[in-house]
Amino acid sequence: MLANDLKCSGDAFVIVADNVTLDLGGRTITGPGMGPQTWPQPQLDSVGVRTGGHTGVTIRNGTISEFSTGIYFVDMAKSRIEDVTSQRSRYGFYIHASNESVIRRSTVVGNIYGLHLQDANDSLVEGNNLVRQTYNSPGGYGIYLYRSTGNRIVENTIENNVNWGIWFSDARNNRVFRNNVAGNSPQVSDNNPDANKWYDAEIRKATGGRTTRALTEIGTSSVTRRMRSRDPVPRSTRTHSPSATAGRRSEARPSITTGRRSRDRRARCVSS
Repeated sequence: MLANDLKCSGDAFVIVADNVTLDLGGRTITGPGMGPQTWPQPQLDSVGVRTGGHTGVTIRNGTISEFSTGIYFVDMAKSRIEDVTSQRSRYGFYIHASNESVIRRSTVVGNIYGLHLQDANDSLVEGNNLVRQTYNSPGGYGIYLYRSTGNRIVENTIENNVNWGIWFSDARNNRVFRNNVAGNSPQVSDNNPDANKWYDAEIRKATGGRTTRALTEIGTSSVTRRMRSRDPVPRSTRTHSPSATAGRRSEARPSITTGRRSRDRRARCVSS
């Protein structure tokens, strides 16, 4: 558990093992700033917590502020982000080429890009506040899914983002239900408007086809119809950072390292 707030000149934490829990202890870790735009590629100049190629990692209970990316998962399986606030970064959370992630009870606020899922499948996004992302085209979205399938987006508040509340590009077979979506422009965008489900199939079956309890509130009314988008679909490739993809650790290597940055080995974190 983290004992003090940290101010970091590069990455704060790099997790290099399976089944690690990083408890931030309610503390705040602050980075050097968001860095230049790289969208839709991840921005990895500085990352609050990064990890790649592992299973069963949990990050919880703290605030991450002013990094290029708050939390970056790549090639992860069955890993979690819980009770984390990510703010004033370029990306709040970037979930990349990962399966069965859980993002729960977290707040993504005041970033350029909110929650970004790219080639991310079978995740659960539940009970989060994805609010007030700012604008740097094509930023300002609450949640974005690109080439991602089988995800459930449930009971989130997605409000007052400068651009999209929910944005799908080439995303299929995702389920979106019991969310509050308001004050975004547009509320929803989907370039495959019949590819995703806006209700919970189990509730629909239990209620004999009545989906009221399962609907997402968009604006002032419950709707299940999507909006066709003409927005450009990004074309990008998986990006691996040296520290995130260095492979499984040896027995002598710590499972969490602090203060690392690939371009600046002097980068460090200090207590504040």
